[in-house]
Amino acid sequence: MSVRRGVALALVLASAQASAVEPWDTGIDGVGRISVSGGWKLAGQDWFFRQSADQGHPTVTRGIGGPQGFASFGYGAIRWLEVSIDLFMGHDRFEIGGFNPINILTYGALVGARATFMDFLFPGFAPYVGVSLGPVLGYVWTGASNETFERLITGVAGVAGLSYRVTERFALFVDYRFLYARGVWVTSGLNVGGSFFSLGFTFYFPRSPSVTSGMLGGL
Repeated sequence: MSVRRGVALALVLASAQASAVEPWDTGIDGVGRISVSGGWKLAGQDWFFRQSADQGHPTVTRGIGGPQGFASFGYGAIRWLEVSIDLFMGHDRFEIGGFNPINILTYGALVGARATFMDFLFPGFAPYVGVSLGPVLGYVWTGASNETFERLITGVAGVAGLSYRVTERFALFVDYRFLYARGVWVTSGLNVGGSFFSLGFTFYFPRSPSVTSGMLGGL
């Protein structure tokens, strides 16, 4: 039995080795990508709930967050740094006394930079961190005609995640983002940003043969 297990283990390891992706010698330099993800948005509203309670509108339910989605586009400027554009949308819902349930729809576009350490520790594995900013629209409503507020602001976000290339051009990833963005409501300002937890996939575009040192040289 032990011999059979040893043979089976050897076959599994051999298969894994055969299917392992090759490392990218120049990192993400000159590589484009499209990433799509979905997940859950959580927005802390403690300050809003305190302000509303002081005005006679106690918290009825804090909510459990809501669905969100991202589409992200990036291009490797050098072997470990890319420029990016992120499009996103997220929803959450809660309730305070005296109003129908309050809905928040947050969407916008963020431009930023992301450090991606491709083939960190082993081929295909890529942790990343980044920052971005851009226009964010917070649309807050209850369904009543006089209880709708919309505010366009500049949002600032930070991101951290882990990606793994399943094939040479296809990767899966987990992603966490925190967006700082403030909207308005009848009783006070409120948080239209929050924490975004995502699972998704990335498709990488091959380097152009003429690209040898990226946008910023061989840093």
